[in-house]
Amino acid sequence: FFDFIIVFVDSTFDVDILAATVKRPLFGGYRQYVIAELGHQLRGKLIGRWVALRSDNWAGDSDPFQEILDKEKILESLLSRRMLPSHPIIILGVLQFLEAGRNPHSNTGSYGELYQRLITDRLVTQAGKPSDIGTWYTLLGRVAFSMFTSEKRTISLQEFRDVYQKYYSLFKIHYDVDALCGRFIDAQIFEKRDGSISFKYRDFYHFFVAWYIHENVHDMTEAWSLRGRLQYMAERVYFEEYASILVFYLYLAK
Repeated sequence: FFDFIIVFVDSTFDVDILAATVKRPLFGGYRQYVIAELGHQLRGKLIGRWVALRSDNWAGDSDPFQEILDKEKILESLLSRRMLPSHPIIILGVLQFLEAGRNPHSNTGSYGELYQRLITDRLVTQAGKPSDIGTWYTLLGRVAFSMFTSEKRTISLQEFRDVYQKYYSLFKIHYDVDALCGRFIDAQIFEKRDGSISFKYRDFYHFFVAWYIHENVHDMTEAWSLRGRLQYMAERVYFEEYASILVFYLYLAK
């Protein structure tokens, strides 16, 4: 009935495997595309269009070209050395954040603020009530710190359940743990591959490690250990992971 059918799939979809199992693969007649990351030129065009939407044909007191340049510099600083991809949806999310009454630059504090906003916006899409966000931050911090101390980048679903059980024993907040893991995947905080769970972006993982340290560094039972970890990382900031965690920690600790 339709001239064109577009099917959207995630990064785990492997059409070749499906195609090999039957004589006439379901998607055999489809062209396959991926959404590529934007380079400097296309990113600049997208920023220009965004600014033009509210510029009233470039009239007014502000210089739209300078605004485009400023936004390009911020995005370049955030995306060039980090692990967020330069996909259109990511660029638009950053531009929306910049438009929301804030004007972060590429310094330590605002960099952390931007990531926290991105994470929160994703969690909001899955939250049933506002209080879920703070609760999930605490749990995700515990998951990230557990991975950090065990030097793992992926965990099994059972390991996620184990972290949740320890969390539940402290806070007595009940969730269907398997469904909750699915929510984190749908929010694109987690991704699941071959039965293993990991943070979708490396800096999301670093942020939640820093969140756990910040939340517990004054706890009598953990203060000594966590301060020791902070000192150990501070003496080895040439490791990118340690530097990234410390940047987020400094933002959270003000």
